[in-house]
Amino acid sequence: MTRYEFKNLFDDKTDRLNSDQLIRFGLNICERLLPEYISFSEKHHWGNVELLKECIELARFSKGRVVSSSDIKSYLNKLDPIIPDTEDFGSFDGSYALNASAAVYELMIYLIDKNPQHIYNISVYMTDTIDFKLSEEDPNLSNQILENHPDIINEWRYQLRLLTDVEIETEGVKFDPTFNYGSSDLSDERNLVLYKFAELIKNLITLSSNAERQIEIIGYGAVCDEMAEDFHTYFTLSFNSYIEYGLMETDQVVKLTDLDVFFGTTEWR
Repeated sequence: MTRYEFKNLFDDKTDRLNSDQLIRFGLNICERLLPEYISFSEKHHWGNVELLKECIELARFSKGRVVSSSDIKSYLNKLDPIIPDTEDFGSFDGSYALNASAAVYELMIYLIDKNPQHIYNISVYMTDTIDFKLSEEDPNLSNQILENHPDIINEWRYQLRLLTDVEIETEGVKFDPTFNYGSSDLSDERNLVLYKFAELIKNLITLSSNAERQIEIIGYGAVCDEMAEDFHTYFTLSFNSYIEYGLMETDQVVKLTDLDVFFGTTEWR
């Protein structure tokens, strides 16, 4: 496998994944690189291992949730000074630590802009680390040998399998808009989530209807208050489970929060 072939396969797979699945991929690499930063920090008495761990936990927490971009930017501001400069630390372990911390930095940026290029950059930090370790063991290895080294190719294959695995593991439940989920066993969490999601769809249809149609659906009375209450129940209190089950993506949740703010029902934004 060549780097060009890997990149094409990587792009094809990442194009099919949602943001939470790509975060899972990024976390795998960041966690595998973290020991390099720990070793560097202990040797040189420099850096902040705990901050890297906090950022990794924040990324893990963000799956299925909306995290404030201001909180993420606060972490980015703290991260930047603890990424080592190889000119200050000329040894190989300085490069390994740089890759480990820069991978976490890329993952944090991804939480803000959702640009998949950051995920590929994380992939490259992993293979660059392997490349550097091979060069450290044998300085006579040429670039061509390194590019085709079994360790590099095995890592590429591992990453492609990982992308497949995160897609399978987080594949969402199937929603049938014609099925009456109210008649299902609502003690089953999956059925309950599908029932609430169906009610949210009905609520959004009602909200988008004209006044006459809204009265026809809900009846006379405090129609606006009832629609707002239903939205609070079936969106504000439930959106995390929709993301977890693959019924909604984080970007869709963010869009609906504008309506949440309009109703004045949100407390978490």
